[in-house]
Amino acid sequence: YTQYNDKEGGFWIGTSNRWLLYYHPERFKFRNFGRTLFKQNNGSELMVYSFCKDESQMLVGTQQGLFQYTITEGTMPVSIPLSLHPGIPAKASCIMLWKDNSQRIWVCTNNGYGLYSIKHDDIRHYTFPFQNINYLHETFDGRLFLGTNLGFGSFDPLSGNYEQLNTETSPLGNVYQLTEYGQDTLIGLSDQGIFIYDFKRDSLSIPAQLTGQKNAIFTHSNHHYNCLFIDSRGLIWFGTYDGINIWDPESNKLSTFHTEDGLVNNVIKSIVEDHLHRIWISTSNGISRIELKKEEESYQYSFSNFNRYDGVIEYEFLPRSVYLDPEGKLLWGGLDGFNEIDYTQLYQESQKLSTPLFIRFFLAAREIKQGEIYN
Repeated sequence: YTQYNDKEGGFWIGTSNRWLLYYHPERFKFRNFGRTLFKQNNGSELMVYSFCKDESQMLVGTQQGLFQYTITEGTMPVSIPLSLHPGIPAKASCIMLWKDNSQRIWVCTNNGYGLYSIKHDDIRHYTFPFQNINYLHETFDGRLFLGTNLGFGSFDPLSGNYEQLNTETSPLGNVYQLTEYGQDTLIGLSDQGIFIYDFKRDSLSIPAQLTGQKNAIFTHSNHHYNCLFIDSRGLIWFGTYDGINIWDPESNKLSTFHTEDGLVNNVIKSIVEDHLHRIWISTSNGISRIELKKEEESYQYSFSNFNRYDGVIEYEFLPRSVYLDPEGKLLWGGLDGFNEIDYTQLYQESQKLSTPLFIRFFLAAREIKQGEIYN
């Protein structure tokens, strides 16, 4: 019925059936890609697990195959659906994608379809005597390790051989993540919690099961983990079901943060660092961006939070589903869709919008009086 452009760039629309609508470009920082773009006709829930850029294509791993779309300059035309990758089975659950130093893209599946490598038109398939390949990690010197439902081990892509590594304390079960700490140690996330693998000693240990030994780095209030991350400063980030723990090896100090400290939500799903050294954290309900400033021997942390009013997807994000694009984009996967943001265009100091003051209000051409009851 009526439109109005305010002096701060906001656009107001009065409608007959949607009440009062408002739009401002500062309010919608995240692009939202919903399930309708995936052309799923079976009515099942969509889970977006992983991403990887392949030249002009962005690959998107889901529980129902590997999808792809062409990357365009500027804003992607969201009306163009994603198409299934022809070289990967449509029923393969593509839990992780990774491009190694040889420019091969690895597709890990966790429903019995094995492991795939893609390089241009060359697609290779590897099978193993286990059901899940949850994670693939490439070390600094180019070695590959697989996290499976039966622990983890080293993988030789030339021969296809896999060598299992076992712990002497108890089986690891599923290994969900591996990250390299220094040049001699892997820290991993499994059904048994955190574990450590020492390359030099060829030994594997689970800190929680080492009786009588306390290590400050692992003294967390919650030991249910979704993700691990080691940033460019050497800080180790532990994402749990109840807050985030950050270990600073220089000061031997552990910091813990929850919603009362600035987080948007306590259930941490993924952690990533952008090229400006800011940390982005996805949760069960929203995204937090953390900026760090070194003061003497400790860090100061400042939080910026984003939710559905900024364009963040309605449903929760999935564990470890995050991707940093070399061109400056971040992508997060979740239930029924994913988000994308060009963080190089997002400034910390956004425009401060004024609070609107309503002098008179009309509904269907009838003035509404304060304090009166209407049908």
